[in-house]
Amino acid sequence: PEVLGVSAGAGAGLAAVLFSLLAPTMSARMTGAMLGALIVMVALLAIAGRKGENSTRLLLGGIAAGALCNALVNAAMVTGDARAFQL
Repeated sequence: PEVLGVSAGAGAGLAAVLFSLLAPTMSARMTGAMLGALIVMVALLAIAGRKGENSTRLLLGGIAAGALCNALVNAAMVTGDARAFQL
């Protein structure tokens, strides 16, 4: 999951919930994390599913998705908002 970017997608989903809701509950946080991971996984399967089964395409797409999600989480953290300390 780490190499494929699914873990980073979960982190980005959690960050989205923390920054969009005023007082997110634990279930909202877990749901956001699961949805973020699911979105990344579906996007990776859509990218890798083109033109046959290609593991290289899946791996490189996962690395790119992980980098993008980590960049989004890092950008949320450097805002200095009090909600960023919950990440």
